[in-house]
Amino acid sequence: MDIPLNVNVECADSLCGQSTYMIINPVAQQVMHFVVKEKKRPRAERLVPISKIEKYTHNLIRLCCTRDKLAKMEPFIGTYYIWVEHPLYEAT
Repeated sequence: MDIPLNVNVECADSLCGQSTYMIINPVAQQVMHFVVKEKKRPRAERLVPISKIEKYTHNLIRLCCTRDKLAKMEPFIGTYYIWVEHPLYEAT
């Protein structure tokens, strides 16, 4: 999926915000969620499952949910990076 960033996002009942981030499963190498910054104050960012996308173009994402349903989705609080250090082993 080539889901666009920084484009308008439309719910079933009206324009609801803008796409801001993609959440990728690093193991499966698949986009699992994307983040929508709501249009109305307090302009919360919501974590939206890819399954909620009804249709998308290069300048619009249309969701198959209402603004009320979007407002109840999990908030996106921040970006986390997990660094894994692999121990170095010496051959004996």
